[in-house]
Amino acid sequence: MLTRGAGRAMARWEEQKRANAFHTHAQMRFDGDATSGGSMPTGYGYDYGQPGTAPSLLSRNGTLSTMDWIDIIATLMANDFTATDILMHPLYWPAYVKTLFVGGLGNVSRRWNPRDIPMGEGAIPEAMPFAIRVQLSPRIHFNRMTKKGDIYVVDRNEVGVELVKEEMNTEEWREERADIRNIKVRAKKGWGIMNHGRAIIVAKNIRAQETYDPTVQFVHQV
Repeated sequence: MLTRGAGRAMARWEEQKRANAFHTHAQMRFDGDATSGGSMPTGYGYDYGQPGTAPSLLSRNGTLSTMDWIDIIATLMANDFTATDILMHPLYWPAYVKTLFVGGLGNVSRRWNPRDIPMGEGAIPEAMPFAIRVQLSPRIHFNRMTKKGDIYVVDRNEVGVELVKEEMNTEEWREERADIRNIKVRAKKGWGIMNHGRAIIVAKNIRAQETYDPTVQFVHQV
């Protein structure tokens, strides 16, 4: 059990090293903490109002609208790469379940069929305005107190390289007099980001909250 646990710990460590490389080298397109300028995301909050009244629109809430997603993908394409994957923390899924329910990001039909809304991580690709693969990793930066984190759009074929000098292996030795058995798990690897990070576009400090896209019009039956 301890050996298997050590192997899982090594796998988590490797995944964290990759996430750190993304955080260091990615090119930023949006910053949810920005208060003005072109890096400020344009997603809007959604006020449900009192029972029996129509919802009303609030101000920007640090989320990504459909237009922002277009800009992120266009930035990647301007760098001569193709968007293949979105990477985010798993705790974003509640926000996208709520986004589906309010009909944000163009999925208006879901608004009237809440029982059809998938729960868990399956809601994220459903809520995306484009057909693109979504990858979740708990190693990607996410602040659980502020409910903000980083979202990446990447070209998986041009992200980076993993250099392996020695695969993960174990060494074992015993101290017979003390009746101690020692097992060491080790690997020799390195990670490098290709193209100066131009194949990785990041939106930083994006709030994990439902998004109402102002480009989508609703008909509310009150």
